[in-house]
Formats: sequence, structure tokens, C-alpha cells
Amino acid sequence: MVVVLVMVLMVVVLMVNVLVMVLIVEVLMMVVLIVMVLMVVVYQMVLRVVVQLMVLMMEGLMVKVLVMVLIVEILVMVLIVVVVLVMVLMVPESGTVDTESDTVGSESGTVDTESDTVGGESGTVDTESNTVGGESGTVDTESDTVGSESGTVDTESDTVGGESGTVDTESNTVGGESGTVDTELNTVDDESGPVDTESNTVGGESGTVDTESDTVGSESGTVDTESDTVGSESGTVDTESDTVGGESGTVDTELDTVGSESGTL
Repeated sequence: MVVVLVMVLMVVVLMVNVLVMVLIVEVLMMVVLIVMVLMVVVYQMVLRVVVQLMVLMMEGLMVKVLVMVLIVEILVMVLIVVVVLVMVLMVPESGTVDTESDTVGSESGTVDTESDTVGGESGTVDTESNTVGGESGTVDTESDTVGSESGTVDTESDTVGGESGTVDTESNTVGGESGTVDTELNTVDDESGPVDTESNTVGGESGTVDTESDTVGSESGTVDTESDTVGSESGTVDTESDTVGGESGTVDTELDTVGSESGTL
């Protein structure tokens, strides 16, 4: 009986031990699970914090880049404004390039390559047309220069006036012309803009076209193609012979006409 009781007690103790061990194991498993859950939660929190820190760092870097780009753009705009102000304010009428048309005024360092330049330029380069005024150091390579130039170079036509050191190589120009084109022979008086291509023109013509012979007087718009015209004609057409007098609108085709005809054939 005692032995049976002892055995029962031993079995009970063993069962209690087993239950205690099972309980311990279950508690340990619960602790492990709790720790694992806590680790996952902490890992997610840490990961979230790390990701947020990385996002903040990227945003800060992008802000820095944008600020640097904005600073560079502002500097470029300031540089452009400064250059424009320097060009507009600091260099007025200096270093101008004028390649095809007239330049009028008191430019400094102007380059005028094809047309007349009128004024008191300094250091002007005029390569193809007349220059009228008080230039200093002007280079005039193809046409007449009239005035009181100093050190002027005139390579193809004479210039008569108060020049100093002028070089004149081919033809005479006498008077105070303004913009006259004289390509082969003398031009005498103070014409304004006449075109005289082959012969002498004498008088104060304005806009006269004289292609082959002399014209004497103060014609205005006269066309004289082959012979002399003497007087103060206006709009006269004289094609082959002399016309003497103060004709107006006369047509004289073959012989001399003497007098003051009006509309005579």
C-alpha cells in the first residue's frame, strides 16, 4: 500500500514537473514571440526613422542645388545688365560701324565704308565716297574731299582748299562742292550733288546730268547729251547743236538757235 502511494506520488510529482517544464517552455516561447514582435516593431520604427532622415537629407540637398542655380542665374542677369549699361552709357557714339549709308555727326572712331560722311569726325575711315568737313586723320581713297582737312589721303581726285599734307593723284576738283561725284575731268564751282562723268561742268548746277559736253550757266535739271548749252535754261533738251539764250522748254535738234525762243522747233 505504501509502495503504491509512493509510486502515485512519484507519478504526480513527475506530472507536475512535466507540466512545469511545459509551462516554462510555453512562457519562453511567449517571451520569444514578444521579443520578436518588439524587434519587428522597433526595426520598422528605426527603418522609418532612417528613411525619413534620408528623405530630409535629399530634400536639403535639392534645396541647396536650387539655391545655387538661383544664385548663378541672378549673377548672369546682373552681368548682362552691367554689360548692356556699359555699352549704352560708357561708349556713346564710339567705335560705330557704318558700312553702307551716310553718317552725320561728330562720331569718334567710326568706320564708314561706302557712303559720304559729313561732320567733324576724328579718325574716320571713308573708303569710297566724299567726306566733307573738318576731319583729322581721315583716309579718303576714291573720291574728292573738300574742306580744311589735316593729314588727308586723297588718291584719285584733286582737292583744292586749305588742306595740309594732302595727297591728290588724278583729277582736279575746284570749289566748295558738297557730295559731288567727279570721275574723269574738272568740276568748277560750288555744285551740290551733280553727276559729271566725262566733261566740264561750269556754274552752280543742282542735280545736273552732263554726259558728253560742256554746260555753262546755272541750269536746273538740264539734260545736255552732245553739244554746248549756254545760258540759264530750265528743262532744255539740246541733242545735237548749240543753243544760245534763255530758252525755256526749247527743242533744238540740228542747228544753232539764237535768241530767247519759247517752245521753238
